[in-house]
Amino acid sequence: MYFYGFDDLTRLERDAVEALSRRANADVWVSLAFEPGRAALESRAFTYNELRLIADSHHELGALAEHYEPAAREPLHTLERSLFEPQSAGATPVDAGDVVELLEAGGERAEVELVAAWLRERLEEGMAPEELALVERSPERRATLLRSVFAAYGVPVALDVVRPFGHTALGRGLLGLLRCSLDPEHSASDDLLEWLRAPGVLDRPALADTLEADLRRGGVRGAAEARARWEQAHPRFKLAELDALASAAGRGRRALLHETTRQLERLLGAPRRRQAAALEGEERIDARAYASARAALEELAALPAARDVPQPDARELIELLAALPVSDGVEPGPGRVTVCDPLRVRAQRYRAVVIAGLQEGELPRSAAPDGFLSEHERQALAAAGVPLRPRDDPLGDERALFYAIASRPTARLALAYRICDEDGSATQPSFFIDDVAALYDKPLRRRRRPLADVVWDVAAAPTVRERQRAAAAAAAPLRPAAPLAVTDAAALGVLAGIERLSAGSLECFGDCGVKWLVERWLRLQRLEPEPEPMLRGRLLHAALERTLVGLREARGSAALGEEALAQATTLFASALRAAAAEEGVGERTAAERAMLTRLERQGERVLAFEAEHGGGWEPTHLELGFGMGDEMPALELSSDLGVHGRIDRVDVAPDGRRAAVRDYKSSGGPPQARWAADGSLQVALYMLAVQELLGLDPVAGVYQPLTGSDLRPRGILLNDDGPPGEFVHEDRVDGATLDACLQDARTRALALAAELRSGAVLPRPESCARQGCRYPGVCRASAR
Repeated sequence: MYFYGFDDLTRLERDAVEALSRRANADVWVSLAFEPGRAALESRAFTYNELRLIADSHHELGALAEHYEPAAREPLHTLERSLFEPQSAGATPVDAGDVVELLEAGGERAEVELVAAWLRERLEEGMAPEELALVERSPERRATLLRSVFAAYGVPVALDVVRPFGHTALGRGLLGLLRCSLDPEHSASDDLLEWLRAPGVLDRPALADTLEADLRRGGVRGAAEARARWEQAHPRFKLAELDALASAAGRGRRALLHETTRQLERLLGAPRRRQAAALEGEERIDARAYASARAALEELAALPAARDVPQPDARELIELLAALPVSDGVEPGPGRVTVCDPLRVRAQRYRAVVIAGLQEGELPRSAAPDGFLSEHERQALAAAGVPLRPRDDPLGDERALFYAIASRPTARLALAYRICDEDGSATQPSFFIDDVAALYDKPLRRRRRPLADVVWDVAAAPTVRERQRAAAAAAAPLRPAAPLAVTDAAALGVLAGIERLSAGSLECFGDCGVKWLVERWLRLQRLEPEPEPMLRGRLLHAALERTLVGLREARGSAALGEEALAQATTLFASALRAAAAEEGVGERTAAERAMLTRLERQGERVLAFEAEHGGGWEPTHLELGFGMGDEMPALELSSDLGVHGRIDRVDVAPDGRRAAVRDYKSSGGPPQARWAADGSLQVALYMLAVQELLGLDPVAGVYQPLTGSDLRPRGILLNDDGPPGEFVHEDRVDGATLDACLQDARTRALALAAELRSGAVLPRPESCARQGCRYPGVCRASAR
C-alpha cells in the first residue's frame, strides 16, 4: 500500500500505517515531503520522526528541478527551495520576470476578474485548460461569483462545490412538503410556497405567485392558513399530497419513508413527464440531490425496528434530509480549469497556478486559542514518562500548506489579494506575499484593479465585451434624450378614447405621467402587505361612516352635537371592530390590539372635536358616488369628458340650499391658496359635482384631518354662509374668490385631460413624490 499526497498524518492515519505494516504484515510505503531544517516543513517534524521509529527503511530523494519549464525553472525552483528560509548575503540574485506575478484588487469582484483575465491569457498562450488551476481557501464561499465571472470571460472551469440538499430546488420542494404535512401548525407559509414552486407541481407556476401576493397582503404566515386560502381559491386542487404524507406518518416509520420516497420521485419526474429528457446543466444537480436523498431514505428504511436502535422522528427526518451533502459542480478533467481548495491540489502539478484570497485570516488562517495544559505541565508529564504530541503550530501548518501549493506550477504563478472590500474599507493582504517577494532581486510584476475602476482600460480589456464597455465608458457622455410622448398609434387611440377620469386620477397625472401609468392604468398589485398608515386611514374612514349612519338610525339625525357624543362614541367603537374584522384585522397579536386601541382614541378625538365645534348641518350624503354606476351621473366637464368619484361626506344646511363637502384625510390637506400650486383638484371638483348634480350651493369644501394635533379642516369656505365650526381664518373667502377657484379647477382638469389624451405621458420626478421619482425602475427619469 502506497500513501501519497499526505503533507501530514492525523493520529488515526498514523495508527493505520502501523496496523497495516506491523499487524497485517502489509508492505506500506509512505511518501512525505520533509527536509530537516527547512522552515517551510518544520511543522511536519513530529510526524516524520514517528514514522522513522516504525519504518524498516528510509529513502531520501533530493531536490529536482527538471519538471519546471526552462524559462521558469530558476524563479520557481528558487521559490521551492528558499521560501521562508533566511536569506544569505551571498545568494545569487534571481529575477522573477513574468513567471511570478501579483494581482492586486479592490474588492472581491475585481479580484475574481483579475484572476479570470490572467487565466484567459494563459489559454490564449496555448496552455490547455486542464493545465491551469485556481486555488482558494474556500471556493464554495463565492462559487456563484466565480462561475458568473469565468463564464463571462470565456474560461471553462471545474468547480465542484458541495451544498446541502435543502439548498437545491428539489430539496426545497420536498422539505417544504414534509414540513407542511408533518407539522402544519408550526410550519410557515413559505414552506407551502417552496413546494408549490418546485418544478412540475403546478402546471401554471404563476398561481403560486398569486397565492404569495395574497398571503403577503393578508399577513398570513402559517402553512395551515396558507393551505386554506389556496383551497378556497382552487377548490378542485386540494393538495392531496399533504394528506398522503400525514396519513403515512400515522401508519409508522416505514410507511412514512416509503411515501417520502414516492413524493421525491414525483418531484424529480413531474417537470419531465413523458419527455424522456436527458438532464443537462443545472438539471443534473436535481438528479444528484435525488440520488443523495434516495440513498439516505433507503438506509433509514433498512434500520431494524428494535428498541435499542434509535428511530428518527418526523422533525429529525427533515433535519437529516436538509443537511445531506449534494455535489453541484463539475469534477476536474480535460477542457476545464481546476478550481479547488489547497488540500486537493497538493499532490498534482499544473503549468500555471493562481492562488487567490491571500488575506490575513484566510491564508494564513488565524490561530485558534490553545492550551488546556500549560507548557510547564506538559514538560512535567514528559519527565514522568508521558510525552505528549507537541502543541499544534498553526502558523507552521499554514506555511507548509502555502509552500505545497506555491510549488505546484511548472511555468507560471500568480498571487491574488485584495487591498479593500466592496465598501472601500481597507483589508490586510497575507504576509506570505512579502515572503515570496523577498526571494527576488526586483519587485514582482503587479497588476492592479482598483475598486474605482468600474471597467478595464481599453488596451487591457480581456474580452470583446469588456473592450466595448471600456470604450463606451471612455467616450463622451451621451446627452440625455428629451422625454418623448406616446407615439404608438394603438396606444394613442386608447388614450384618446378615454371619456371618464376620476379626480384622483387627474391629480396623479398632474404629479407625474409615469406615476399615473403605473398606479391608475396598469394598477400593479403590491406583493407586500398594505402599508399600515393606509390601513389605519381606511379603517377610520369606514368606522366614521358607519357611526354617522348608526347615529341617524338611532336619533333620526346624523348631526353631531354635545348631546349625541356619548352615543356616537359607543357606535364608533363597535363600528371600528366591525370594519377591522372585514379587513382581517383582529386582536390576535399585540400589534393589532395596539393599532385598534390607537384608532379608537383617534376616532374619539375627531368625534369630540366635531361635537364641540360643529353641529347644525346634517351629513345628508355619505360615500356619495357619481359616474360610477350609481344613480348619480358623471360630472360633465366638457362634451366629451366626464369626471367620476366618491365624496366622503356632504353636509347640508338647515335651509336645504347650501352644502359643504368634506373629504377625510389621514394627515390633512392643503389650503385653497395652494391648490393650484400643489395640483389639488379633488375637493374643488367634488364641489362642482354637488353644484351641478345635486343642485346645491357649495359654500365650503374642506379636507378633514383624522390625525394630528390640529384637527381644523383646511380648504375653502364662504365668509358668511359657510358651515359652523372652527376653521382657519385664511381659508375664508368671498363669493367671487370661491367661484374663481372652482373655475380654475375646471380649467386645470380639462388641460390635464387633454394632455393625457394626446399621449403626453411624461415623467415629472420633481413632483412625483416627496423623495423624487417613485418608480425609477419604470421611467428611469433619474438617469436622464
